[in-house]
Amino acid sequence: MGVLSVLNFTGEYHLMIGSYSINYLTNKIKILSKEKVSKFILVPTIDQELDQIETLLRDYSDLIDIELIKLDDFEKITEYLFKLGRDEVNNVIDRVWVNLPSKITGNSTIEYNQIKQNIFQQCQKNRIPISSLHDSANSRFHLIPTIKNEKTGIELGISTNKNGCIIGTRLLKEIEVKFWKHNHIDKFLENIVSLRNSLKQLKSQNDNINDDLWYQIGLIAQDEEGWDSSKFNEFVKEEFIKNNVQKFETASRWLAQMIQYYPLRTLNTISLKDLLQNDSNDMTESLVSNTEEKEASFAKEASLNSLLQNISEKLSADKQTIINNESTTTTTTKKQSTVKLVGSGPGSLSMLTLQAIDAIHSADLILADKLIPEEVLSIIPESKQLYIAKKFPGNADSAQQQLLNKCQEGLDKGLNIVRLKQGDPYVFGRGGEEFLQLNEYIATNNLDAKVEIIPGLTSALVGPLVADIPMTMRNVSNEILIMTGTGTGGNLPVYPEYKKERTSIFLMGLHRVEMLVDNLVNDKKWDDETAVCIVERAACEDQRVTRTKLKNLVEVVKIIGSRPPGVIVMGPAVNALVPDNGELYTIKEGL
Repeated sequence: MGVLSVLNFTGEYHLMIGSYSINYLTNKIKILSKEKVSKFILVPTIDQELDQIETLLRDYSDLIDIELIKLDDFEKITEYLFKLGRDEVNNVIDRVWVNLPSKITGNSTIEYNQIKQNIFQQCQKNRIPISSLHDSANSRFHLIPTIKNEKTGIELGISTNKNGCIIGTRLLKEIEVKFWKHNHIDKFLENIVSLRNSLKQLKSQNDNINDDLWYQIGLIAQDEEGWDSSKFNEFVKEEFIKNNVQKFETASRWLAQMIQYYPLRTLNTISLKDLLQNDSNDMTESLVSNTEEKEASFAKEASLNSLLQNISEKLSADKQTIINNESTTTTTTKKQSTVKLVGSGPGSLSMLTLQAIDAIHSADLILADKLIPEEVLSIIPESKQLYIAKKFPGNADSAQQQLLNKCQEGLDKGLNIVRLKQGDPYVFGRGGEEFLQLNEYIATNNLDAKVEIIPGLTSALVGPLVADIPMTMRNVSNEILIMTGTGTGGNLPVYPEYKKERTSIFLMGLHRVEMLVDNLVNDKKWDDETAVCIVERAACEDQRVTRTKLKNLVEVVKIIGSRPPGVIVMGPAVNALVPDNGELYTIKEGL
C-alpha cells in the first residue's frame, strides 16, 4: 500500500533508463518540463528506435535540458547514478525511471532482469527514489492520473494501490464529468485562489496583521496535512469583529467559512467586495450566466415539480384542496405574503420534511443559515433568490441582523420568504426571537403578511440516535437535558450540577470545548470519567462519530479537529449500546 503525497521536482536531475514507447516518453517529458525538472537524461535500450527518440528530444529541448546517452554496455549503467547528478548533492541523480523490458511488455531477458536488479539494489542502498514501469514492488514513487487546474495548480488524483490502473482512470473520468465539470470547479478554484491572493496582498501592506490567523483558518500556503483544524471555528469576540481595523481578518474568516460550508456553485461569483462589506452576500448574482445553464435551471425546477407532485399525493385531502384552490385563484388577486421559519433538519435530504420541501419550492426569497448542507440547498432551483448568512463564531449577532434586514426588505416587496434554518427553528435556532421581530415589523408597517413555523428534526435528537445512543433507557438514563455551548454575548450559560442518570446534549459547543470542559469539571464538579460522544454532520454522508471521556475531550478535539455542525452527548447512555474499549478515543466515519 502507498501513501498519496506531493512531490516537488523543481531543479532536480532525472535519469530514465529505457523509454518503453514514444507515447510514454512524450507524456513523461511533458510532465517533467511542467514540473520544472532542470535536466532529463535518457539512456535508451539498443533495440529502440533512436531516430524517433532523437526527433522527439529535439522538439522538447526548449522546455527542458535533455541529454541522450547511447550505451552499448548496460552493465555500467549504475555508474551514472553517481556521476550525472547536481553538484549540490555530490553528483547523485535525484530520481530514476526504469522502463526496461519485462514479462508484461515482452522482450524480457535474463540480462535485462539482472541489470534491473543491480539498479534496484544501488538505488535502495543509496536512497535514490526509483519508479519502475510494470514493477511496482521495486518502485518507491509513481505518477497517478489527475485532473488539474493549470491556472491555480490545484490537482485531484486517484491511486488504486496496485488494484488495477483502469479502475483509477474510470473513476477519474466519472469525477471529471459528474463533479468537476458539472460544478464548474475550474471557475470555483480560479475565483477562490484569486480572492486569497488579493487578501494576501492586503496583508502584505499591513504589518499589524497577525500571521497566525491564516494558519488557524486554513488559508496558509501548504496542504491540509500541516493544518490543525481544531481552531477553525474558534470563538471571536463581537467587539473585536466590529473594529474597522480588523476588516482584513473578518474578510479572511468569511472566505474560509465560505470555502468550508457554502455550495460550490455559489463560490464562483464571490467577490472581494462581498468579503469586505458586511451586507453583500447575494448568492444569486451570475449563477445563471448562459443559455445552457438557464435550461439546466428550468430542467431542475421541472424535476422538483415532479417530485412535489408525487409528494402532494401523500398530503391530506384538506391540504390538497387548499393547493388546488390557490392554483385556480386569478392572478389579479393579491395574495398575502408569508415568512416561513423552516427547519431543515440535521442536513440530510432524507430528513427534510414534506412541508419544508413545499415551502422551499413556493418561496421567492430564501435566507439560509451558513451550515445548511449543499445536499439540501441543491433542491433550490437556480431561479430562486438565495442569500446565505455570513457567520463565523463570534459574529452571530451582526449576521443575524443582516438576515433580519433582508427579510424585512422582502416583506416590503410582498415576497414569499423562507428563512431556512438548521435543525428546528425553536431549538437554539433564534426562531422565537425572529417570530416576535417579524410580527412586530409587519404590524408596525401595516403589511398584509404573516409568519409561519415549519418544524424540523433537531440534531439534538437525531445525533444521539444515529450514534447508537438511547437518550433514555431503564437503569441507565432517566432524563434528557439539551443545552447550548454558546450563550448570549459569547459567554457560557449557567449549567446544572452533575447528575449521573442524565443524558446531556450540547449544541454549538465544539468551537469552545476548552471553556466548556473547564466549567463542567472544575466549577460544576462533573465526573471527568463521564462518557462523551461527538456527533458531527449527523445523518449526512460525511457523518463522524467520536467517543471518548470528558477528561480527554479537549485533547481529542485538538487531534481530530472539528467538522461542524456537531453535538456533544454526555452520560452513561453513550456506552449503553457501544461499550467503552479503553482507548483514548474511537471514530466511526460515515452512516
